[in-house]
Amino acid sequence: MRSEYEIIDIKKNKDKYSVFIDSLKLNISEDLIIKYNLFVGKKMTESEYIALVDGIDYNNLLNKTIKYIAYQPRSKKEIEIYLKKSNVNQSNKDKVLNKLIEYKYLNDDDLAKSIFEYEKNVKKKGPKVIEQKLLIKGISKLRVSELISLYDEDSQIENINFIIEKEIQKNKKFPVRKRKKTITDKLIRDGFDHELVYEKISNLELEDDSYQQLLIEVVKLKRRYIKDDEFQAKQKIINNLINKGFEYSAISKALNDSEFQD
Repeated sequence: MRSEYEIIDIKKNKDKYSVFIDSLKLNISEDLIIKYNLFVGKKMTESEYIALVDGIDYNNLLNKTIKYIAYQPRSKKEIEIYLKKSNVNQSNKDKVLNKLIEYKYLNDDDLAKSIFEYEKNVKKKGPKVIEQKLLIKGISKLRVSELISLYDEDSQIENINFIIEKEIQKNKKFPVRKRKKTITDKLIRDGFDHELVYEKISNLELEDDSYQQLLIEVVKLKRRYIKDDEFQAKQKIINNLINKGFEYSAISKALNDSEFQD
């Protein structure tokens, strides 16, 4: 380190200033120009220069972290992980974290409530999925427990019914058994209580409009296995269609009906 540092030039860029200190170039925001009273010809001691560089590091890290939060609300844990990846010294990382809390950019309680309400009321997710999402965010187990306790059985049933009504319109061409399994799998993935899901699905009545699709599938499979002998082709077709959720009795009928049509 040298004992003295002199500013030989300052140039204005788009949103920052380039400060030339001997052979060094520092990019500095306007507020730091004012804070450290920087001007051409100013001479700094080694400690003053180190303080300037440290201030630049802190200011850059603070601005980057605020942009990171502006893109999407973050928890304290997420910010700590983000700061850990930077090359800035620990003192500046701690100062940035404290400043964000002071600015009220970080509030895990409010963030947890916002996530809970959005996932429950807008995305219609079940309590298990929401609980996992909150824990991954770094929300305390106590706060997560408080919020999940608000997701009562009636609310779950209301969301389950909403999803069922939406899903019931899909895949009408497939048999009832497959459609029920598809809906069940989605509700379980979405984090709803298993018992509630199975109870709702077991009492769900669906019209079976799948026979026409079954005939189409049979014809397609007959073409696929046309080179096999009749017995092997029939077994392959039956196995294929059972795996797709069709009932054996319906498959047999479709095979007979397709032969009649042929």
